[in-house]
Amino acid sequence: MRTAVLVLLIALGAGLLGACGKKRRYGDEGGTPVSFIITLDRAFVSGMRNRQGRLGVGAGVGLGSGGHSSVGGGVGMSFSATTVDIYGGEGPGEGQIFRHEIGWGETRFSVPLMPGRVLHITVQATGGREGWECVGSVTIPATGSTVHLDLGEAGPVLRSE
Repeated sequence: MRTAVLVLLIALGAGLLGACGKKRRYGDEGGTPVSFIITLDRAFVSGMRNRQGRLGVGAGVGLGSGGHSSVGGGVGMSFSATTVDIYGGEGPGEGQIFRHEIGWGETRFSVPLMPGRVLHITVQATGGREGWECVGSVTIPATGSTVHLDLGEAGPVLRSE
């Protein structure tokens, strides 16, 4: 019996590990590093769906040994932090080239990209505020380029140099 359980656990573990896919793509293989400077203001997400302060109500009944029982109820509010991610893809709303979490204020990172690539950029907010927006596309220049994206109250401003 123990052997059968052990074999089952090993098979289950191998199946779970075998189901793991390849590592998520981050940029272009053989691409040159492109710098991204993203500035995120809270006003950018303020118009998105607000999921803050959700009200929850619950009730429960418990039965114990000796015939004892209890009844309870509760009311609460939940709050979620807003997480913002930037996606780079081959088309609007896609993220197969890269995905990167950005924070409030300025975030800097680099992604290896091939010169001449047209990169479509999408921003997605989840958690307390939820929504997404295709902010535009840029064509990656030959060398040493920087992509600037300002996400503020007036909307996205995308430029490359």
